[in-house]
Amino acid sequence: MRRAMMVMVSLVLLLSWGKTAASAILPDLTNWGGASLLSLIQDKVNGKVTAREISGNPLTGITYKNLEISGPDGKLILAADRLEIRLSLASIPSLRLDLGTLALENPRFYLDRDKAGQWNVGHLLKAEKPAEPAESQGLMSRITTSLFRGLDLSNLVVHGGELFITDGGHTRHYSEIDLKASLSLLNLGQPQQKAEVNIPNLGITTPQGRFELEAGLTYSSGTARIGSLNLKLAGRHLVSLKGEVCRPLDKKAGFACALTGKLGPIKGDQIHALWPRWPAPWDLAGTMSLSSTPEGGKLHLQGKIGEADYVIKGDLNTGVKPAVFELDLDLKGLTTAQLKEIQDLKTQPVQGLSPVNARLHLQGTGLPWRPESLETRLDLAPFRYRDLKVDKVRLDLSGKAGSQKLQASAAGNFGSLDLGASGHLLPVGEPGQGLSGNLTVRTKDLQPGMVGVAKLSGSSLTTSFTGKFRLPPNFSLAQLSLTGNLQANGRLNQTPLKGLSASFALEGKKLVISKADVQLAGLTASGRGTLTESGVDVTFKAAVSGSGTLPLPPGAAFASLTAGGAVRGPWKAPQVNLTAQARKVSFQGVSLESANLNGTLSGWPSLSGSLQLQGTRLRTPGGTFNRLKLNADGAGGRWQFQLAATSPKEPKFEAAGTADLAARPLVLNVARLSWHSRALTLKNKTSFQVRLLPGWEISPATFQMDGGTVTVAGQARDQELSGHLEVRDLDARLLAPLGLPAEGKLNGRLTLAGTPRTPTLDGQIALSCGKINNIPIQTLTTTLNYQAEQAQVAGYLEIGPLHSRLIWKGSVPVKISLIPFAFALAQDGLDLRVHSERVNLSLLTSTSKEVQTAEGPIDLVVEARGNPHQPRVSGYVRWRAGSLKLRQAGTPYVLSPGEIRLQGDKIVIPGLIIQSDGTMRLSGEIVLAGTPQAQVRLQTDNFLLLDRGGNEVWTDGFIDLKGPLSALVASGHLKVPKAQFRPTFFRSGMDPDVILVPVKPKPKAEATAAPAIYRNLRVDVTLENSGNVWLIDPMGKVEMTAHLKIRKDPGQKLAMGGEVRALKGTLDIEQRPFTVKRALLRMPGVAGKPITIDAKAVHEMDDITLVLSVDGTMTNPQIHLESLPSLPPADVLSYLVFGAPAATLTKDQYMALGAQQLGVLGGISSGKLSEILGSTIPFLSGIKVKSGMVGGRPTVGVGKEVVKNVSVFVGRNLNEERGVYEQQVGIQYKVNKHLSIESQIGQRNSGADVLFNYDF
Repeated sequence: MRRAMMVMVSLVLLLSWGKTAASAILPDLTNWGGASLLSLIQDKVNGKVTAREISGNPLTGITYKNLEISGPDGKLILAADRLEIRLSLASIPSLRLDLGTLALENPRFYLDRDKAGQWNVGHLLKAEKPAEPAESQGLMSRITTSLFRGLDLSNLVVHGGELFITDGGHTRHYSEIDLKASLSLLNLGQPQQKAEVNIPNLGITTPQGRFELEAGLTYSSGTARIGSLNLKLAGRHLVSLKGEVCRPLDKKAGFACALTGKLGPIKGDQIHALWPRWPAPWDLAGTMSLSSTPEGGKLHLQGKIGEADYVIKGDLNTGVKPAVFELDLDLKGLTTAQLKEIQDLKTQPVQGLSPVNARLHLQGTGLPWRPESLETRLDLAPFRYRDLKVDKVRLDLSGKAGSQKLQASAAGNFGSLDLGASGHLLPVGEPGQGLSGNLTVRTKDLQPGMVGVAKLSGSSLTTSFTGKFRLPPNFSLAQLSLTGNLQANGRLNQTPLKGLSASFALEGKKLVISKADVQLAGLTASGRGTLTESGVDVTFKAAVSGSGTLPLPPGAAFASLTAGGAVRGPWKAPQVNLTAQARKVSFQGVSLESANLNGTLSGWPSLSGSLQLQGTRLRTPGGTFNRLKLNADGAGGRWQFQLAATSPKEPKFEAAGTADLAARPLVLNVARLSWHSRALTLKNKTSFQVRLLPGWEISPATFQMDGGTVTVAGQARDQELSGHLEVRDLDARLLAPLGLPAEGKLNGRLTLAGTPRTPTLDGQIALSCGKINNIPIQTLTTTLNYQAEQAQVAGYLEIGPLHSRLIWKGSVPVKISLIPFAFALAQDGLDLRVHSERVNLSLLTSTSKEVQTAEGPIDLVVEARGNPHQPRVSGYVRWRAGSLKLRQAGTPYVLSPGEIRLQGDKIVIPGLIIQSDGTMRLSGEIVLAGTPQAQVRLQTDNFLLLDRGGNEVWTDGFIDLKGPLSALVASGHLKVPKAQFRPTFFRSGMDPDVILVPVKPKPKAEATAAPAIYRNLRVDVTLENSGNVWLIDPMGKVEMTAHLKIRKDPGQKLAMGGEVRALKGTLDIEQRPFTVKRALLRMPGVAGKPITIDAKAVHEMDDITLVLSVDGTMTNPQIHLESLPSLPPADVLSYLVFGAPAATLTKDQYMALGAQQLGVLGGISSGKLSEILGSTIPFLSGIKVKSGMVGGRPTVGVGKEVVKNVSVFVGRNLNEERGVYEQQVGIQYKVNKHLSIESQIGQRNSGADVLFNYDF
């Protein structure tokens, strides 16, 4: 816009000069020809006027060709191809002279401004001599003035003009200047003379577009009345004005005006073309009024900038000394959409900003562009920005030309900020002065994270800064001077900041820190020094308690850290002295109890110096080391290092070599590298080299690993990649830490080629005569070939006596890059097929000890194609008729032919049918798309589940398995229509009463974590039986009924709750039938809690009733043998053994038992009986009371067959020689029908008697 206005002003200057020249010569135009007119013009200008050709006369028209006007310096000011001047003869009779045509063809105007700011046209016209009062006008002048009432220039035309403006050595060119105008002078020579100007069109083409002006005005008696003035750009209105401009005739007072008009609407892109910083979407429209008098003026603008409303009011009063001015700006409704178009905010996220309202008030003395004093206030109404709420923003600036004072404040939910400054704050006053003054900044509870500082999210700071600043006249921040003191406290990234204080001085690019102290939770640090553009000189010390204070990588931690040192010298090669101590350091599964570091380094990277690190108790996934030691010394860029980690036994690690840090690439020579532990022994056979930066390179290196060898070599640099890896006879158990439980020997190779960004791989690996997850295999081999973003794989697994195979082959679309590292599956191109050969159910016998026998052919085919992230899967698992026998089941299961189908994103199980007397059927489907879901039902129909060792169980019912695989729910209802059990079914492991040889307990193996699908499983199954379930034993038979709930919550163990109750039954003890009156087992329904028992059986005799009762827990039952009516224990046992009370025993019986031992029975009371009978109660199979002569002595006791052919006996016998009763314990092993071996031990003999008995 400024350039366009300059062009218009330049044209007006030229037209004014042309009017002056014309008014000087027009009165005498009729007296001369073309040459005389040219000569007259020459007399009026300081320069030279020439024309190559002149023709015609004033009456018929004068034509000048190649007209040129140059200035005093000889430089052209005007050049035109043709100038035509023609007088209209028809106007003479009307006494109104009409210069019918004044036309310029292709004129070129040259405007130059010198260094003093003067234009070349400023001195083109010669100064006119003041006219003498007595000087008389010429005859023709008097006649012209008397005869002609007016003068018309009805056709003023400029066509194809050009304008060249040179300012400061830079020339701007404007073309296609066209003018069509008319000029009328009325009442010539009279006080009421009047000028009328009409410009239908004035156009000029500029780099910003074509400007066009239309205007109509009149001038009379010092007043110019503008009827209309319209300025257009590219056909669009810019400004429309009307009004008048006055200047009193005495010319002593200033101008006065009263103008009104409209702005635009102006497209924002048009303003942007004139002023690039104006946002293109901001359209501008409004109204304006301007009034002025010699004593001042008023300005009023009102309209819209985009969607925002603006009002500008200004007032200037020059009638007082000094002048007074005042300006108010109100801006309302500035929206996010407008703000984000500001060039400086385009990269900033401004979404979520509420409309902004602002008010600016400015007042002062002097002129606005050169004030003597100034007072300014800026207020923003409350607004919101996302979660930020701003309640107040205010800025106050006041002062005079040499001194100002600034106060600014902002407050909201982010805290508060106050800024104060005093001094020379504005670039006004004497030239050559910069800005300087005092500065204070204070914050309270400021939350930097809310104002866009994401790295300080969670911080809340209260700070105070006081100091001084100084800026040079050019306002260069590189020469800023700032000194002061800073204090802060609060919270820094969720860590309490107890205190921060610093005193510093910044002079340009030199920062001097006289002191700096910081205290965080767990961190205390201090330092001082100088930082310049060329170097650094800083000392520091710090102590940290706990790793939560520092920003460490995930998994890194330490208990305490202290450090101190100094950094001195140039930035490129500083001298660093460092000491540090740390305790309980850990990172990604590696920990160190303590560490001490000492170092002296020179340069970066350090080409010389020394480094020592000592640590204790280093724990790694490979083992624990008592001590760690690292020594490194360097000179001239070549470093020697030794690293050792040792422990009293195992493991041990050692590395030694040299590193050349001055060379490029960096060279690392490894002379020795070894590892020794119980799981792995590794050692390099020869030294090898590693080169780094740029890229990397490893020279051929061979390592011995537990009887095998690994050879590796490779390089990746620029566009070159090559490498080779070979494995020979490697123990497959080394893969266990990777989650691959394998045994056997591994052999393989891998070759790298191509470029680091697009490598090619070719390899093969084989496992022979080994195991995978304890499953014996003959061979596992697979190949890999990768190129052009396709990985081709092929291989097979061979297992079992039938040499069954699982074969795979296909391609996987994947993009692999080594530098930078990248691994990503493509979106299409997967083609993979897996199928089986000679697979039979008999493989189950080698994979699980629970499977005794299995038979039946199986075929497997799986194909995956398309997008590897969501492949189209198809295939089946198909089997023919077969059989299966489980060790726990005892009965063979017959498998009917069937299949499982893979259909797209589903696994469909039409029906897996197993027959055993009845049937069991598994059916349903598993959906793999999205969140994998399952809906499966297990249905049994009179299915013989168990037939082993006299134990038989049939089942009816169903179990449903539904829900996502990550949270399955099993629910259902099972019935046991009939069953029978032997007591031994409920006994597991070795009988606790049998301890043949003391055995050192084996260490417990680590518990294998249950699969996630089971850990997250929820179970709610009902198990019921209404009868026909019998517990059968040679000494009894009991019918039972049950109602149980099997439950499990996610993350918990399986638990069973409910009751098992006896309906009826009998027990035979010493050939005496006991009738079961009550028997109840209670399941607690909580994992880990014991099962409780409550049982009672009676034997009715003529005199008494014997009562056997059991209560307590199954793991520790309490057994009681009592009688009704109640009798002493000796009589109870006597009734059980002899069927009569103790008092009726014969002499022999008494000698065998004795009244004393019958009373206490050597401790074999009801409690002792419980101890002897053990946990088999209430299943009392094998319990017998022994009495009579044992070993030649009267003996009474209890015996029990604990396992087949092995019996244990506990009792008392009478030692007639000593006259005392002795304890006797024996064990008998029945070799065959006739021969048995018995060993006895008593109180007096230290060894055992071995007796061989032969039973005829």
